[in-house]
Formats: sequence, structure tokens, C-alpha cells
Amino acid sequence: MSEDFVSAIIPAAGMSSRMNAEKNKNFLCIQGYPVLSYSLTVFCQCKEIQEIILVHKPGDRKEIDNAVNIAKPDKPIKLVFGGETRQQSVYFGLGAVDPKSVYTVIHDAARPFVTREIIENCLRAAKQHEAACAAVKAKDTYVLANRGEIESSLNRDLLYLIQTPQIFRSELILRAHEAARADNVEATDDTTLVKRIGHPVALTPGSYDNIKLTTYDDLLFAEMIMRNKKKTEDSNVYRQSDDRTDLL
Repeated sequence: MSEDFVSAIIPAAGMSSRMNAEKNKNFLCIQGYPVLSYSLTVFCQCKEIQEIILVHKPGDRKEIDNAVNIAKPDKPIKLVFGGETRQQSVYFGLGAVDPKSVYTVIHDAARPFVTREIIENCLRAAKQHEAACAAVKAKDTYVLANRGEIESSLNRDLLYLIQTPQIFRSELILRAHEAARADNVEATDDTTLVKRIGHPVALTPGSYDNIKLTTYDDLLFAEMIMRNKKKTEDSNVYRQSDDRTDLL
């Protein structure tokens, strides 16, 4: 990929009301480490990204500093206060993006299992289409309902669950946010704002592990994902260090 300047915004200023936790869900721990530190570490290791903007609440500075220390960044980390909604927080993050930035990555702090491959694939698509979003195909059957009764079933082959990262040309996503603010439009997803101003968004492969932590059940699922990842890593180490491959 070319050496375009790429910024990453990680909004971590949510209220976490559906988690029913005593603190911001991004600072709850999975296998002993805060949720935010997982995705932040991946972004720090991604060589295509030149800067990271962490959007947080004023009272969370201690937890933010802890997550940054765990990630051991080798690139600039900018800290920005968030707003009352996710959209406001992303907009404030856009205000801190370096003027040299060509592409901006937006990734939910509450998605700890993003990978460099997902980021790189999404960035490659964004450089071709100016807007790209990680997604996975829907597994379940979805229906439209009215007053508790099924009206129609939706074609599962056409349904995707969109995730983050979402990557846009920096001027495009800023223009989309400014248009939404001017029209008093609020959305929970940045692709919605980009589509609203008439620009298509390409889909790129996400991962079913790239879950967003919203409820306590999600946190339990995240623990299971991490245990499975660790088993896989331990197995790979064993395979590499043991010559008796016929027994594996």
C-alpha cells in the first residue's frame, strides 16, 4: 500500500448503560487486561496508521493512560474529550485529525478482537472506493414484523452485519459529519452519514470474533474467545517446537 497519511479514531466515551457495569465497559477486563487495550494494541502495531485519536470522558483519564501504557505505542496518541453521543464523539475526534491525513479509520473501542488483517483489507478497499466497512454475512433468518406478527422474511443472502473498522477519505467523512450536524441528523454508524450524502460504501471481510461488547453476555463471550485464542497460540508454539509432527 502507498504511504498515505492515515489517522485512526477510537471512540471510548460511551455511557455503557446496557452493560449494567459500575464503570465504562471499555475498562472492564478480559483475561486480566482492559477491553480498550486489545484494539489499541493492534492499531499501535499497524504500520499503515500514523496517528491514533482516543476519544474519552474527562473522568476516565487514569484508565485511558493505563490502556495506553499496556499498548506501548510507537506513534502519536492524541486524547480528545467526547460528546453526549457516539456521533458527537467521532466528530470531536475528526477535529483532532492531522491536516496531512488522507484516510481516517473509525473503530469502536468496544470491539477488542479486531486484527491487522481486517484493518489492512478495509484500508485497501477504502483506497479504491474512498469508503469501506468491515462486515460479515448474516447467519440467522431475519423478518419484518408488525404488531408482533411476521410480515415478510428477508433474503439472508443479501444481509450483512456491519462492523468497525470503517475507513473513509478524511475529507469525505468530515463532510458527511458536518452535513449531519447542519441538518440535525443523528446516527449510530458513520457509514449511514456517508451514504446520506450520496457516496457508496464498499464492504470488506470482517470476523465473527470481531464482536461489539454491549451487554454482560458479550463480555462472557469475549472471555471464551480469548481462551480459544490462547489455546490456538499455545498449540502453534507446541507444533513449532516439537519435531514429532506425526503425533499431531
